[in-house]
Amino acid sequence: MSTLLSNISVRNKINILSGALLSVLISFAAFEIHKLSTIKINFETYTAVAVALEVTTLKINRDINYVSRLNRSIMLSDNYQENLGNMRNRIKSIETLFNNLESVIERAPSIDNKLAQMVSQSKKSTKHFLNESLLLVQTLSSNSSSE
Repeated sequence: MSTLLSNISVRNKINILSGALLSVLISFAAFEIHKLSTIKINFETYTAVAVALEVTTLKINRDINYVSRLNRSIMLSDNYQENLGNMRNRIKSIETLFNNLESVIERAPSIDNKLAQMVSQSKKSTKHFLNESLLLVQTLSSNSSSE
């Protein structure tokens, strides 16, 4: 091997070394560009999913607060029939929003299973709260009509 390198001039040795270093730098740059493009794609996917999750969660929270307000209004002898109809509409809206939330989570490959479990548990507890509120309001109606 040393006889092979001894026949090459210093200028050619520097050219070979420079070419090898340039090849390594180009390979490294290509790898970094690929990594950055992957990060960009993942970020765009995440932001699209995160915005959808955020908006849907805020709508669910808004509707739950409205159901709670309607429940209070009915207990304070406000317009029973109108508020009960509004309450039923909001409960249907909340169920639809939870279904939308679950479908967004299913479509997003980057979301882990823990979030899906949290949404499922949240849906279950929210549904229980809404059913209990509706049952309480309906019980108030039957009690007031029997008196």
